[in-house]
Amino acid sequence: MQQIKQITSNIMAILLLSNCSSLWGQTKAEKQGWKLSMQSYIFHLFSVTESLDKSRELGLHYIEICPGQRMGEGFGDAVFGYNLTTEEQNRLKGLAKEKGTKIRSFLPILHERSKYITSNRLNY
Repeated sequence: MQQIKQITSNIMAILLLSNCSSLWGQTKAEKQGWKLSMQSYIFHLFSVTESLDKSRELGLHYIEICPGQRMGEGFGDAVFGYNLTTEEQNRLKGLAKEKGTKIRSFLPILHERSKYITSNRLNY
C-alpha cells in the first residue's frame, strides 16, 4: 500500500511539473508558433472576469468570449455583447491585459434574428 502511495505521488509530481513548463520558458505549442486559446463558454457558469483568471491558471494567453456571459466584478449587471459601453469595453481590454490574456475573438452575436454583428463593433 505504501508503494502505491509513493508511485501515485511521483506520478502526480511529474504531471504537475510538466504542466508548469511555461514557468521556465515557452511551452511546446509556443515553440511551434501555436497560439492556443480557450472559449469562455467552458466556464459559462462563471463571469468573464473569472474566465480570464481561469484561462491564465491553465497557462493560456488567449481567449474567445461568448456573448451573453455575465461580465462580473466591476461591471455591475452587464453581460458581454454589443451593448457594452465604450467605457466597459476599455475596462475589459485593460483587465485582460493586466491578466496577461488577449481577447482574440468572440462568437457572432445574433441581432434581430436577421444579421450578425461582427467583431468590428467592439474594436478588438
